[in-house]
Amino acid sequence: YREKYGKHVVKHYIHLKPPLDGFADDKLLSENFKLGEIRKASFITPDEQNLFAYVPLDTRVLQAAQILRDALGKPISVTSAFRSVRHELSKKRSGESQHTYGTALDLSGSGLVELVQEALRTKNKLYQRLRAVGVNGFGVYVEKGFIHIDVRDAKPDGGYAYWEGSEDQELKKKGNSMSTILRPILTILGFVRTA
Repeated sequence: YREKYGKHVVKHYIHLKPPLDGFADDKLLSENFKLGEIRKASFITPDEQNLFAYVPLDTRVLQAAQILRDALGKPISVTSAFRSVRHELSKKRSGESQHTYGTALDLSGSGLVELVQEALRTKNKLYQRLRAVGVNGFGVYVEKGFIHIDVRDAKPDGGYAYWEGSEDQELKKKGNSMSTILRPILTILGFVRTA
């Protein structure tokens, strides 16, 4: 877990209250989403298993998921919710994913990708509702049939982050573009140092 989460993040405890054993999977978090869905879509490392007592989840991203469910008119599955920093690092990622802050969800459902693409293209009422609750990050994964939404801070101009493909591809692009920029600079610095 992170030491601190944002003001909209609620820690949803996953266990039933003693003396009962098991998980509180049937607890409703919104009209159509239960705690069990969020718990089962959370990723931690095996050594964190005994420490995993709650799922941090931003109320705004949960509200956005419910808005999408209502607009689609059929079930949506949560494929990724909270991810621990250790889990992200074990996957060779930066550890700074919005999932590690409890501010992101990956969702799938028949027609969901197309619904979000249309909202982003036309800036329709669905788009306006999602932005109004704080969604400032959209990822569309057409081939894998899911979307990513998060409530990161808006860009300085009020815009939002958007990408297609996969987070790993995005990291590789960032890494490649950085090395493309740095390589000539380091070459010049090496030349100046030699001279």
